[in-house]
Amino acid sequence: MNKNKDGQRSGVRGLQGALDRLFESMADWSARHAKTVMLGALVLLAVGIWGAAKVRQDNSMDSYFNESDAAFAAYQQYIQDFSSDEVVYLLYRAPSREHGPFDIEVMRQIDALTRALEAEVPFARKVTSLSNVEFIEADGDLITIRDLIEDFPETQDELLRLREVALGKPIYVGSLLSPDARNAAIVIEMTRTSTDPVDRLRHDPDGGDGIANLYPQVPNHVVREILERPEFRYAGIEYLISGDVPMNAAYNEILGGEIGLLTVVSMLLVSLAGLLLFRTRLLGLLAPLGVVLLSITLTLGLMGLVGWKVNLFFLMIPSLLCAVGVAQCVHVLHAWQDARAEGLDAPAAVRIAVSRVGTPCLLAAVTTAIGFLGMTVSDLRAVSELALYSAFGVVCAFVLSLTLLIGFAARAKQQPAAVGPANSGWLQHFIEWTVAVNLRHPRALLAGFLVVLLGAGTGLARLQVDFNFLHEFKPSQEWRRHTEQINALMGGLLSVIYLFETDTADGIKNPDLLKEIEALQAAADHETVVQDSLSIVDIVKELNQAFHGDDPAYYRIPDDPQVLAQLLLVYEMSGGKEMEDVLNIDRSSTALQVRLQLVAASEVRRFMAAMDAHLAQHPPQHARIEVSGIGLLWVRMADYITKTQIEGYAVVFGLITLVMMLAFGSVRVGLIGMIPNLFPIALTLGMMGWLAWPLDYLRLLLATIAIGIAVDDTIHMLARLRSEFAASGDYRTAVARALRGVGPAITVTTVILTAAFSSYLISSMAVLTSFGALLAATMVAALVADLFLLPALVLWLRPFGPERAPGGAVEAAPYSAAAAVSAANNDSASA
Repeated sequence: MNKNKDGQRSGVRGLQGALDRLFESMADWSARHAKTVMLGALVLLAVGIWGAAKVRQDNSMDSYFNESDAAFAAYQQYIQDFSSDEVVYLLYRAPSREHGPFDIEVMRQIDALTRALEAEVPFARKVTSLSNVEFIEADGDLITIRDLIEDFPETQDELLRLREVALGKPIYVGSLLSPDARNAAIVIEMTRTSTDPVDRLRHDPDGGDGIANLYPQVPNHVVREILERPEFRYAGIEYLISGDVPMNAAYNEILGGEIGLLTVVSMLLVSLAGLLLFRTRLLGLLAPLGVVLLSITLTLGLMGLVGWKVNLFFLMIPSLLCAVGVAQCVHVLHAWQDARAEGLDAPAAVRIAVSRVGTPCLLAAVTTAIGFLGMTVSDLRAVSELALYSAFGVVCAFVLSLTLLIGFAARAKQQPAAVGPANSGWLQHFIEWTVAVNLRHPRALLAGFLVVLLGAGTGLARLQVDFNFLHEFKPSQEWRRHTEQINALMGGLLSVIYLFETDTADGIKNPDLLKEIEALQAAADHETVVQDSLSIVDIVKELNQAFHGDDPAYYRIPDDPQVLAQLLLVYEMSGGKEMEDVLNIDRSSTALQVRLQLVAASEVRRFMAAMDAHLAQHPPQHARIEVSGIGLLWVRMADYITKTQIEGYAVVFGLITLVMMLAFGSVRVGLIGMIPNLFPIALTLGMMGWLAWPLDYLRLLLATIAIGIAVDDTIHMLARLRSEFAASGDYRTAVARALRGVGPAITVTTVILTAAFSSYLISSMAVLTSFGALLAATMVAALVADLFLLPALVLWLRPFGPERAPGGAVEAAPYSAAAAVSAANNDSASA
């Protein structure tokens, strides 16, 4: 293709002219067949609702990881060999009682509560408390295994003697009893995990797949109902509830309740902004909302048909589509209002508006979709699925904004005189101020932006990747409050599992192997984040001590393999059950279960690094070790976040830059157009670095989503700058007219985007609230860049070629939509 004298490729200009004519034809057809368009929208709505009815919630680890992921596969294998590691952890205390948990009335209630939980909680495998915990004691030359409180004490003194026995058992302290005996716990171990298929999660096989009939909601509800019974509130007992089951249930409840709430709130905020900013009243309100509602419904319908599940990431989709869809509609409505203000009837105004903004809207939709699709590189399954269905929603919003919106606009009953120009009042004063600042101080603006970018770059160097499930909830949320208190006292809630695999039946009956496990367990117990640990070593030591008349000197692993085998046989014959938690069926492998405080992923990584260092110095000789557990999955998530942030943003930035170059027919123009989109991303991430806010698994989406949305307004501004320069041949005139023509629309879209993202502030999820605030701040920064940085760059770099005449009528009359469209069409036709 040949270049003309202003440096633009004639082929691309011809393509834009063809697209303009195509969009004008689409608008003309939609205007003449408005009833057909609306009927088609109703059919799509029915299809979307039908598909959406098939969608199921799932916020388990299974929704985050692919089945092929090695760490997740190891976790699944552990679950298969050793049963579920999910628990309900009930910490209780009786501060008004002198002896706390060992008050005889309190213990009596806990005994009754334990029995009720065992009998009534669905999916419960085992319920353990001080009243029924396994107790090993010597009985002559034999070993007796019974409940700690098998025959309930008749006096307080008897119970206090049992307290001393319990405090002398390391296997109890830290998990069931705090070292000061003021706090105790009930642990409910489950038969299911949230990664199981749905047919295993149903409580009532015929009750359907509604959340109220599924694990973990059902056991969580039953536990809470039992705790609320008057008999278990007697004696001044206070309960704190935490663990995997309440956490996953809290996620599901928030997810189910807030999807609709956030959608409604975002629409109300956007509607309010539309009513205040548009003088078309019902059209400015109803048409964009129709586009948004149908886009969200179709997105849910796609998810239901494909089998994708609704999880925490989906919470932001309604507001995102609301923001993106309304932003598309704003540009069409703004151009339509200008045309109506000049006296054109509604159908004619529609054709002119769409011919002018259709191509920029297409480019905006493409770049926004690319911004989402860039996340498909993520190894997190939930993120890669989000990339696909969010991009689909963006395309739906674009198509509907040029069809359904046109059908509404073409049937508008308002008279032209009643509509009025869009850029009036405070908005016009603001735009005129931006014109004056750009024309008077372009160099100062560039210098100011450079200084800000340098500061942001320093903050970027301080940015960390980290997250903590505990901090995802707001401090007022019950699960977080209870878990923080439990974290400070006892009972680690985050598991890291070290599997010792011998690959030989009964291979664990080796004293040397047990000593290797003991050494690793001792190293783990010295780490500050570790609250509790359990292995076969703990049980063997208890057995050996009991077998030798409870002599503390024998609280150790026997050196003789025959003695070890005898102890394990006696344990099984005596009815011991605790060892089932740490041994597989054929006794070829055993698990060291380490329970950590619910800390950040970086703390888990540091713990695992310390364990790796120990194993490097003391490599096991009698088994190979595999690491599993939720803690390992946390570390993998942190790794994937880092990878996604780097790879995803690189892919998105590269693709959007390519689209910009092709769209504007110039490498130089495309690169210049990307500079204002780097600024808001760098500013937001740099600010996070300075404030020590880490990139968690939701904030990792910030850069890719923000650039995909922010580039939309840049495209509209850059397209208008080029068009105005083609008409005037003067850069200062082009800047003034472009700001007056597009400035109001991109200002309005930023207000609407900010309003939509502000809906996240009401969420119970702190992680979503912070994401919404950061995304809103990024949109404001993007507006500043489009209104001040992009024009200053155009004035300095002159990317459209040399001026055709010296100077120019900078203070020319405000932008006229019809005249500008006519000029642009003539320019395209001549090309």
